[in-house]
Amino acid sequence: MTTAMRRSNNRSALHKGLGGVGLVLLCALLGASGEGDIAKPPKLVPPQRHIRSVEELLRQALDLKHSALDSVRQKVAAGEIQQAALALLDYFRKRSARQDPQVRHWRESTDAAFVDYWKQDAAEFLQRYGKDGRINWRNNNNPPKEQYESFEIRNRLINLAGWTAAANRSDSSELRRKVVETFMDWYRDCPPPELPVSGWWDGHKTGFAWQEIEVALRGRMLLSIFFASLDWKEATPEFHLALLISIHQSLDFLISQYARFGYKPHNHQNIHGMTLLAGGVLLPEMKGSSQWKELGLYILRRHAQTDFHKDGVQIENSPHYHAKVFFVFLDAYEVLRANGATALEMRWLEEHLQRSADFLLYMCDGSGRHVPINDGWHTSDVALLRRAAAVLRRPDLLAITGESPRETWPPASRAFPHAGIASMRDGWHKDALLVILDASGRHSGHWHCGKPNLVIHAGGQPLACDPQMANYDDPSQWKYFKRADAHNTVLVDGLGDSEPSGPWSYQRLSHPRLMAFRSGSFADLAWAATDGFKKLQPPVSCERFVVFIKPHTVWVHDVLRCEQKRRYDWLLHLTPQKPQVLAESQALQTRLPGAVQFDCRPAQMSSALSGPVLRSGLHHDRSYAPQSGFWFPLQYGDLPAPVTEAPYAVWSQEASGTVTFDMVLSLIGEEGKPKPVQPLKMELPAGVTAYRVVCSEGAVTVVFDDRQGGKPEEVQMGNVALRGRVHVSNGQQWLSIP
Repeated sequence: MTTAMRRSNNRSALHKGLGGVGLVLLCALLGASGEGDIAKPPKLVPPQRHIRSVEELLRQALDLKHSALDSVRQKVAAGEIQQAALALLDYFRKRSARQDPQVRHWRESTDAAFVDYWKQDAAEFLQRYGKDGRINWRNNNNPPKEQYESFEIRNRLINLAGWTAAANRSDSSELRRKVVETFMDWYRDCPPPELPVSGWWDGHKTGFAWQEIEVALRGRMLLSIFFASLDWKEATPEFHLALLISIHQSLDFLISQYARFGYKPHNHQNIHGMTLLAGGVLLPEMKGSSQWKELGLYILRRHAQTDFHKDGVQIENSPHYHAKVFFVFLDAYEVLRANGATALEMRWLEEHLQRSADFLLYMCDGSGRHVPINDGWHTSDVALLRRAAAVLRRPDLLAITGESPRETWPPASRAFPHAGIASMRDGWHKDALLVILDASGRHSGHWHCGKPNLVIHAGGQPLACDPQMANYDDPSQWKYFKRADAHNTVLVDGLGDSEPSGPWSYQRLSHPRLMAFRSGSFADLAWAATDGFKKLQPPVSCERFVVFIKPHTVWVHDVLRCEQKRRYDWLLHLTPQKPQVLAESQALQTRLPGAVQFDCRPAQMSSALSGPVLRSGLHHDRSYAPQSGFWFPLQYGDLPAPVTEAPYAVWSQEASGTVTFDMVLSLIGEEGKPKPVQPLKMELPAGVTAYRVVCSEGAVTVVFDDRQGGKPEEVQMGNVALRGRVHVSNGQQWLSIP
């Protein structure tokens, strides 16, 4: 998030102080499970000032009454501060009672590309962010505003965590020295602001380094860097003591925020909870540890109950942000489990992870990358799924990689009705066709207009694509990427279902719904609707039906109704390429690398339908190579990929009454010919249409009933009476949406 978003959220977020609230027992926080009420927030004793020296660390922050710190305590009492500091570091080197699971994941990583990736990142870091041979961390050499986000993110020091993991994997002295030098450069350049904090988001006063999200992520990074580097001969005591001081400053900064301003919604606070919990568990020798841990647990428990739909989807309805927040809870669970928490204490957390893991799996295409809908990138979730499968004992989460027994694989298609998203695929294999119908509602500024939206991937290749997103400080993020006309949807008289008015606000807002979903062995059906055009005068109703005829054909049936003549535009966005328009059949075919191509055409040519007309849109393919067991699927700190032009196609109709689009999208091989679609020659009631679709395993019959009225009437198809909106048959069985 940017500073602008934080200020906007600061005005609109709930302000609930903590003063006078009683202290709650830890068991009250941890013992309960399910959807019950969470306990009241803990009473906090906020720090009055940051510790800023080794002596303050030892005398003020360290619990010298801790039973294992006798040697440190004696040296502090004798005034031997330097010797006491060395004794403290020696204690941590020998300590075995507390373990950071992230350090173990770094050590056990087997991704061959991991080391090379981070070595290259380290080599380019100064060139990327420096000026005249050094990095000015506080003002970042005044980058252009559209690049602010990248410079903010750099202060999370995720890069240093990556270098640390790669240095230990490769036993690289050069990379270890790079970690030490870069951290010490940052540490000297970015002292924390005075306490108490003056606002929830202090970035405009303190530089990019001390915004709450940067503080929280950096704090968790530094914990793992500290424990992973304790045996480095390249590291000085000054380095490790500075790490401890900086970790303590990060945790105190967060405590000060919550003590003064209370709790806020949105995904950042989950990361606060992760870091506070990890600090409290992994550094019990610090006086503040119990407060850090207790607040961290409360934040996570609270957001587990308020920030997720009943089907386990994080309420921003973005696979990208869902993966990030899933990692937060997984890290918290592993930290607790590795450090002596009981099964009862962790029950609510495990139940939450089990519930939210499914969306992580079902949003991945055949390459293991999640499909970008709403804000997000086309980024790999494979490492996260492997980690979750092992921790949660869920071999089904490895269906996407084929690394688990076939009998553990779940059904290939599933709907998440509370989120408003349906995932349809023809199987768990790397070349699978994945169809996403997105009718999710707006729960944050990360939501995109253009619902219902359709996204189709084959293997790891986007076909009917989402343009992804720009940097949050780039005006094109809300002036293009979040707009309805950047998505695979329908416009009415040039208007989308919703309209952004700024980076995080909307001047018109729809309420889409996933109405129904059915899945069968040969086909899947999904039905979505939006009220986004009901405020027009006269109003327009809009429904979208998706019929996925496995394995390679997607039929989109859109129904729009208005008593007045309207212009309707049907949009299909493609990745950067030069597609082929086949005017004689009103069709479009992709020209992608490789043998497999994509064809889109109306089921029946019509003089009422015009197009396709090609127009130029934008695309921002900021996907990353798969990473192994690292913090988040997205690697922060990279230079923004360029925003490029990309084509999209438009088919249009102008009419009043009931208007339908029947668009057939199918994979085609080298022959470049789609499977034929034929209207059935039979007598049908007005408003009912039926087609025969030839597919690889025979013919499929598709029936749409668009008659208006109350109780649906029957449609007779041979000796079968059908009642409902959509029906599909392979000759042996019928699948219907009532």
